[in-house]
Amino acid sequence: MIKVIHLGRFDAPDKGGIESHVQSLCSSLEKKNFYVLNVISNSRFSFKKSINGNFEVVSLPAFFKCFSTAFNLILPFYVLKRVIFDNFNIVHIHHPDPLSHLVTFLLPKKIKIVVTWHSDIVAYKALYFLYKPLLIKLLFRVDKIIVATPNHIKSSDLLINNNIRNKIVIIPYGIDYNYLNQKKFIGESFVIKRKYKNKFLIFTLSRHVYYKGIPHLIEAMKYTNGSLLLIGGSGPDTLKLKQLVLSENLGSKVIFTGPIPEKHLPSYHHAADVFCLPSTERSEAFGIAMAEAMACSKPIIVSKLGTGVNYVCTDQTGIAVKIGSALALGKAINRLKQSTVLRQFYGRNSQKRIKTKFSNDIMRKETIKLYNSI
Repeated sequence: MIKVIHLGRFDAPDKGGIESHVQSLCSSLEKKNFYVLNVISNSRFSFKKSINGNFEVVSLPAFFKCFSTAFNLILPFYVLKRVIFDNFNIVHIHHPDPLSHLVTFLLPKKIKIVVTWHSDIVAYKALYFLYKPLLIKLLFRVDKIIVATPNHIKSSDLLINNNIRNKIVIIPYGIDYNYLNQKKFIGESFVIKRKYKNKFLIFTLSRHVYYKGIPHLIEAMKYTNGSLLLIGGSGPDTLKLKQLVLSENLGSKVIFTGPIPEKHLPSYHHAADVFCLPSTERSEAFGIAMAEAMACSKPIIVSKLGTGVNYVCTDQTGIAVKIGSALALGKAINRLKQSTVLRQFYGRNSQKRIKTKFSNDIMRKETIKLYNSI
């Protein structure tokens, strides 16, 4: 049995798309004769451990969080202990996460290291300048580098290095189409629709941080009529966003749902008429929530980022608009609101693309193949 440690970054309530992907990947591997340990950090100063079959999750207390990184001094030594005493074969880290990078310096050379490159580091440019040489060293140290789309390579200033190209493998993130499209979620979506008086619903879901572009989507509502924006999630910018809604007098057009429990999230996707991902930086490299909305047959509005977002969502599944343009977002919303035929066209193609290109089966099979190759 191959034993793999994933360093899956954050525990709830700080979970985002990367954490959801790691959870999904670990769960699928556990069913195929792997023992998988996912080590994450929490902000509640608690130690938590759960085991379900061959899938173990350990949540360790972080002292604080800064620069989008958990400062968890326990984690590197905990991982080293488990590697040595429990005979793990592979450590799989998820970039960007400098804490995971620190772990690699402590590992015995016989341990194989895989990194999933979710995105480049775009913020904190001064710190990145200092950190970049260490990242390059990491890329030469690891055995394999996973990216989810070809655009992850094209849009990266590090992965274009010809000396590491032979290590890069494209493995798409897996979206659980069957789970998302259960009848109970579709039934619950009608309740949500009625709650919001059957208005035309635009749904966005993310952590409320700078690069998600939510202020532009809020301002876009000034150019719409008869539409309602549902903003799911929470984060450090939530208060600023609520203040923006008040200052622009958009309280009748924008609703904050707060964090949505995972068991109810598919219902919101089905209730929505459109899903919008208005991100403004290359940090948005894929868009898990967007892909889940596509699996639920939703038309998409995205920014022209040039990252994996625009590989997942093509011109056959939605509308790509100028980055940071509230007017362009508003026009795209109105265009979709006015045409049921166009929404259905994009929705059908969205679901088909997820089913054929981004399934859990593809992700699991290709990951197992990679693990066996090293």
